[in-house]
Amino acid sequence: AGEWSQALSIVSEAWREASEFGTVTCSHPEYPGVWVRFKTRGYPFSLRRQWDGADDRSAVGILLRYVAAWNISDVDGKAIELPDGERDPTLLDNLDEMLVVWLIQRFVMFWRRELTVPRKN
Repeated sequence: AGEWSQALSIVSEAWREASEFGTVTCSHPEYPGVWVRFKTRGYPFSLRRQWDGADDRSAVGILLRYVAAWNISDVDGKAIELPDGERDPTLLDNLDEMLVVWLIQRFVMFWRRELTVPRKN
């Protein structure tokens, strides 16, 4: 009896995860094809306190926990693979500084603004 609603829930979840919500494309002309997709759930209330008390390394570590996928290349033009599991902030060490700043700004905008606004149907 509950199989139909469970199947609809699974399909709905897959659709939500496959949607464009959370994907941000870099608008800087120097970085064509650069994009990042942030997770659309799992942001605890304590995250704001962690973020506010974080230094640069800690902030990058927090940000990397919420990246679901990306297409980013380092300063040498090599694609940076997003590892599964634990992600060390040194992953961004060879990334252009302007791109790191963009990534941080977009994360904060997504987390603090876009996640709090009701989504369109």
